[in-house]
Amino acid sequence: MAKILFISVYDINAEGIRMMSSLLKESGHQPFVVFLKRLKKGPVLNPEKDWVGVAESGKPFRHAVGEEITRTEENILKRVIRNIGPDVVGFSVCTPTAETVDRLTKVVRDCFPGPIIWGGPHPTMMVSECVDHCDYACVGEGDLTIVEIADSLDKGSSNLESIKGIVCGKKDAVTLSPPCPLVEDLDSLPFKDISPEGKFFIDNDQLITEFKEISYSGNYHLISARGCPFQCTYCCEAAFKKLYFPHKFLRRRTAARVVEEIKQALEIIDFPKVRFEDEVFSLDLTWLEEFRTLYKKDVGLPFVCYLFPMSGLKERIPVLKDAGLVSTVLALQSGSEMINKEVFKRKFNRDVYLESAELLHAEGITIYTDVITYNPFETEQDLQKTLDVLADLPKPFNLDVNKLYILKGTEIDTIAREQKPVVQVPEQVFDLYARLFFLTRWSSIGAALAKLISRGSLFKRNRSFGFLINPYFFNLPFRLINKIARVTGRQKG
Repeated sequence: MAKILFISVYDINAEGIRMMSSLLKESGHQPFVVFLKRLKKGPVLNPEKDWVGVAESGKPFRHAVGEEITRTEENILKRVIRNIGPDVVGFSVCTPTAETVDRLTKVVRDCFPGPIIWGGPHPTMMVSECVDHCDYACVGEGDLTIVEIADSLDKGSSNLESIKGIVCGKKDAVTLSPPCPLVEDLDSLPFKDISPEGKFFIDNDQLITEFKEISYSGNYHLISARGCPFQCTYCCEAAFKKLYFPHKFLRRRTAARVVEEIKQALEIIDFPKVRFEDEVFSLDLTWLEEFRTLYKKDVGLPFVCYLFPMSGLKERIPVLKDAGLVSTVLALQSGSEMINKEVFKRKFNRDVYLESAELLHAEGITIYTDVITYNPFETEQDLQKTLDVLADLPKPFNLDVNKLYILKGTEIDTIAREQKPVVQVPEQVFDLYARLFFLTRWSSIGAALAKLISRGSLFKRNRSFGFLINPYFFNLPFRLINKIARVTGRQKG
């Protein structure tokens, strides 16, 4: 029986790690998970490396990374490792956390002589950069590979580089092997491990054993499918699809299996809502109809999912609403046809997008949308087109504004390095439009004001004037009116 210790930095959801933990248990091994620090939105420390969002106040903040890990917390981690005595330590690494994981890898080496493995999106995309910081890197989906690693260690073999998907060596001597085998039948996988057994949490210089939390939101997060039908240049999913070509990368569990997972989870923990993390939840109408029947019968909780604006939504939205859909992410990213088509390579039809939003609004489903901006390929005309789409959305809606984060290894990374675009929009103009985007959220008055300001030059020329526009305070009365309307509506109902 091999002991495998996973370390998850700033992520207690940790879908991949929890799945591998279940697989190891099923195979007779002993997994442990250390969740290190909570994810907290913080100030931007390094604008060149941080994934940055913009708040409604107009201030930038850091995504994906929490507070700095203290020396005391590092010592607690060492103590946990010594007490467990694992055979291997594995880190799940995404690009924004790579530097933090590199530092923690050095901390682990102080108390652990065995192999340290990096897995997750960053090693899969940039394996040559990673093997200089760890003993092995895992490329691709590691579900089957982690069991093979544990079996190998259990038999006394330390020759992990012979395992498919495992890369060993310094970055100037990397021999790339085929990626980890793909799980074609997702129903063959166990449900993710949500038990507190073997779970540790380190934060605020303290250690919690038998850690019970499974998500930041208090809701149950899961995926019914892996992969995405689209090829957006900024997304790692497109790169993963290329990695596994010609194998089918988009796979889905049966509706019965998905509902059974939620039923079993409710027997262990209590949660008020379900959040599906599929890239696009609404692809298959037949699947949705079967899901609706089973979910209403056996679960009956409200749920959230991601949708894509497409003509077929008209027949899908009533099914989703009847099943329990209460809010959805209907991402915009950009209102510019040029940016979507030539830079993001993302399917976009303005009329279909707005029609989809109107259909959701008519059903009383809350809409969240995302915008990617501060893009070196953008012109002010592109920003104006995004503002115009947001202004035409039904009110109210929720909005996230993000600065373009170029992931290494994605297609947009290649495009940016080859074309070396010169930023055409002054920083203060990007700042102004970010604030104007938020002005459109709550009322037609705010949307009209945002469009009026965007067509003048005073706020664009003077950064101080731009900072005077605080969408939070302007939107406050409309938010209160909307809240009163919701409460009144519930009471009448």
